[in-house]
Amino acid sequence: MSARGTLHLIPTPIGGEVQRVLAPALLETARKLRYFVVENEKSAWRFLSRFMDREALDSVRMAVLDEHTKDIDVPSLLDPLLEGTDGGIISEAGLPCVADPGSRLVAFAHRSGVRVVPWPGPSALLMALMASGFDGQRFEFRGYLPAERSAREKALLEVERAARSRGVPQIFIETPYRNKVLLADAIRLLKPDTRLALAFALMGDAETVRSDSVSAWRAAHDEPGKEPAVFIVSGP
Repeated sequence: MSARGTLHLIPTPIGGEVQRVLAPALLETARKLRYFVVENEKSAWRFLSRFMDREALDSVRMAVLDEHTKDIDVPSLLDPLLEGTDGGIISEAGLPCVADPGSRLVAFAHRSGVRVVPWPGPSALLMALMASGFDGQRFEFRGYLPAERSAREKALLEVERAARSRGVPQIFIETPYRNKVLLADAIRLLKPDTRLALAFALMGDAETVRSDSVSAWRAAHDEPGKEPAVFIVSGP
């Protein structure tokens, strides 16, 4: 059997310059790769162009793995690595395979005897938890809450029950254009002494982190713009 390639899990910045955010050893490794599985081709090309020269970029091949990729199509994305080529997974932003469809390919890589190498990089979820002042020993990530209003309201109340009854901070995210609506619903529905943290535009020029009681949020709050945000609910 021929040697397998190595699958590198390549983080991308969530703000700030590539060279400031990512380790030099990671960038050196990524420059040598010519096959990438990406969530979005346009943003992946933009990311690679910030540290790869034109000759290298011209020889790069990409395959897309996103939420629309069927499970039956995932194994073929690993074919170049099964033939001995090293490759990388590039997320849209932050860490690959965390709140990201790349985990499906990593699972298949393990079953196929392909070495998986995770590289360190920024995680909006963990950075928000770090800055919240909430208990970091245990937490739960809930992904996206429902977009439909009544389902979203029900989910917010369930999030609060879990945070208060079990003492486990509840982390969730939203698409940037629904940040304002989600924050308004949380402030309206949650108990006054429940604590709510919002980390907004992390590592960007507009970075803002606020952690306060819901009653304080009701008294005064800035509405988040259309930038990536992380919400965390904790008990009093």
